[in-house]
Amino acid sequence: MPESGNVIVIIGAGFSGTCTTIHLLRQLSEPVQVVLLEKLPDLARGIAYAKRDFPYRLNVPAPRMSLEPDAPNDFYQWALHRRPDLHVDEFVEREFYGDYLEERLQQAIASAAAGVSFLHRRCTVEKLQADGMGRFSVQLGDSKSMVADTVVIATGHPPANELVSGTADLMQSGTATAAAILQQGDPELPIFFIGTGLTTVDMVLAVSSQRPQRAMHALSRHGLLPLSEVLTPVSRGALGALPSSTVQGLSSLQMMRWLRQAAAQELSQGGDWQDVVTKLRPSIPFVWAGWSVAERRRFLRHARPYWDIHRHRIPADVATQVQSCLDSGQLKVHAGRVLGVQSNSRGVEVTWQRRSGDSQTMTVAQVINCTGANYNVRQVADPLWRSLLAQGLAVADELKMGILTDPNGRVIAEDGKINKRLYYVGPLMRASHFEATAVPELRVIAARVAAMIAQSC
Repeated sequence: MPESGNVIVIIGAGFSGTCTTIHLLRQLSEPVQVVLLEKLPDLARGIAYAKRDFPYRLNVPAPRMSLEPDAPNDFYQWALHRRPDLHVDEFVEREFYGDYLEERLQQAIASAAAGVSFLHRRCTVEKLQADGMGRFSVQLGDSKSMVADTVVIATGHPPANELVSGTADLMQSGTATAAAILQQGDPELPIFFIGTGLTTVDMVLAVSSQRPQRAMHALSRHGLLPLSEVLTPVSRGALGALPSSTVQGLSSLQMMRWLRQAAAQELSQGGDWQDVVTKLRPSIPFVWAGWSVAERRRFLRHARPYWDIHRHRIPADVATQVQSCLDSGQLKVHAGRVLGVQSNSRGVEVTWQRRSGDSQTMTVAQVINCTGANYNVRQVADPLWRSLLAQGLAVADELKMGILTDPNGRVIAEDGKINKRLYYVGPLMRASHFEATAVPELRVIAARVAAMIAQSC
């Protein structure tokens, strides 16, 4: 590492870390070394855009997936160059999107200014410690360490929560491949998914493509599946967002009422309710920031499940495939909560309570935890987060949605002070932004963080 100049360490090379790195390399002009640490073998992919045995697709059309906030068609133009027959409404494979991120990263590395160097290391990060002189000691999983002037944590989604204490060994993760799931357990028994969101949709498609007759069950608190995307000029990114003043100052109840009224008006004018949700998204961080903790809690308790299925939509043909599984009886969806999971002589016995109050028990081949990330960092086993919390360098938010940051991604310490050299980019910013899990939001945050770091070098 250079003896003079800054060292910037970015932890995590999924979308958030890659996007931040690209913007940094483009903007830095002074002698700086950018170090990208990633535990997975491939850069620029993370789990979301990794190479898989099934062609999982994006849930957003190509024109809305640029990593450039100021060049919204960058990904579409890149993709069109490689696939001349690509339709503007196409939902491409996630692995293909990973190719785009990887290429843009390599281009940024190659075109970095003189004196700006790049280093990639495949490793885990065990601990981050402030040295008292404004720098950080980054302790790696291979027992080595490095010193950093600035650190960006971009580790992505934490793993799912253990739903029933002591049952982790009886459940597979929603990131498991369909092949791995199908190879285990009695093939005559059904597969049981806990959760009915986007991960479950992915798994249902992958399993049904290989075993069209394999029975599947999915359970969630409300039994709601994601809704189908309807492509309009708004969903294609051709029209802008609503002014944040439209909904700023509304309570959660008032906002939901406004949404219903705005959707009805949109429909009466020949539009689609989805346009209202899409145009509202950029304003959500401002609305969220204006709510008290009590108001946020009220929204999470009463409105979030319905917001999620309207906000996190799936391609129309994917929705058709899921509906086909439902119509044929191959997939059954239940509303309720898990009471217990235990092994028996045939497989795994799962018991759940329906919303009506009665319970049901079923023996299945596999239980797959598709409930999504556990954003309560106090429960995360990752030693990096444990070290940050133990030292007071980071603090979990009251609603267990992530960590506290300022609007520019700078991490807020336990004493309330902002660490001007420690940043976070990723879904744990839900605590302060709520919408911080998808490309349209994360690319803006990543660009903002990179600009602030570049200006301070």
